[in-house]
Amino acid sequence: MKKVASILLLPCLLIVGCSSKKLDQKTVAEIIKKELGYPKILDYDIYCSDPKHAYKMLDAGLGKDGLVVIQQKQKLIEVGKPLISFTEKAKPYLLATSKKDKSIEIQKVKLADVDVAEIITTKDGEDGKTAIVEFTTAYKNISPFARLVNVDFKMPKKHTIYLSLYDNQWHIEKKTD
Repeated sequence: MKKVASILLLPCLLIVGCSSKKLDQKTVAEIIKKELGYPKILDYDIYCSDPKHAYKMLDAGLGKDGLVVIQQKQKLIEVGKPLISFTEKAKPYLLATSKKDKSIEIQKVKLADVDVAEIITTKDGEDGKTAIVEFTTAYKNISPFARLVNVDFKMPKKHTIYLSLYDNQWHIEKKTD
């Protein structure tokens, strides 16, 4: 009888043991990438008819680098027409732009790729069904258009997420930066 009980008990223990959802760095990285969509592209909207954007492009040296052509003077009849046009050299950094944005002369450009760099800490909650995770993201493939924003692309950015275990899977409940 003991032999039969132990044979029946063994599969039950294996099932219970295998259903435990232990959080390790690999699992956390997979959750972050799946639910937050990493790696992703950091983009920027350029208002091609806006004189402020044209000056910003000039100040960033994008005209000198051959990425854009900026019309510095406009006739009265040309007001509202694009001041900024993009060269062949800029094409690798131009992103798909909606019809609505195109109709008002907006062009999306790539600033950089953003990806998970490191899982710093994982603190499990007392109940075993919650966790707090700190991780960093890093910028890669930084484009010349990154000069348009005031961001230090060399420094990783720290994030905190709160995880909950339900439906036998870990899910992100909240993200803070």
